[in-house]
Amino acid sequence: MAGMISHLEILYGVDHEGESIPEINGGIRDINSGFGGEFVFLKAIRVERIYERLQPGQQNSLNSDPRRRLQYIGIERFGNGDPGKVDLAKGAGGDFRFLTFKHSLSGPGIYDVALWRSGGRQSLPPADWTGMSSDINEGRGGTYLYIVWKMDMFVF
Repeated sequence: MAGMISHLEILYGVDHEGESIPEINGGIRDINSGFGGEFVFLKAIRVERIYERLQPGQQNSLNSDPRRRLQYIGIERFGNGDPGKVDLAKGAGGDFRFLTFKHSLSGPGIYDVALWRSGGRQSLPPADWTGMSSDINEGRGGTYLYIVWKMDMFVF
C-alpha cells in the first residue's frame, strides 16, 4: 500500500492525463468529457511529497503535519465562480464545481483514489472502495461521475 493522500490537485490540459487518477473501469479520466471546456484531470498528492517540500520550521503547522489524514473528498457547486478556487468544470458553462477536503489527526486516512463513471445514480461506493463523493456531474447531465477512495489506518 502506498502512503496517505494529502489532497487532489486539479490539472488543466490534455498533457496531464498520464499523471491523473484512473477511472476504476478504465474509462475516460477527463472530468469535463462531453461538456466542452478545458480538459480537467485530478492528480493525487501524497503526504510524503508535501512534507518533503516544506521549509524548516513549517513542518509543525497543522496543515503540513504528516499525521494529518485526508478522510473525505467532497464536491461543492456554485452559480458564481470563486477566484480562489480551481473549477472542475472550467470552460464548460453552468455551475462552478470545486473540491472540498476533510482532514483529521486521528483515524483512518485515504491511500487510494479514483474516478467512477456510472450509467445511474449511486448511493454506495463500488465493492472494495471505502467512500465516495457526490456526483460531480449533478445538474449537467451525462454520466454520473464520482470520486471514490480506499482508507486504512496509518501509524506514525
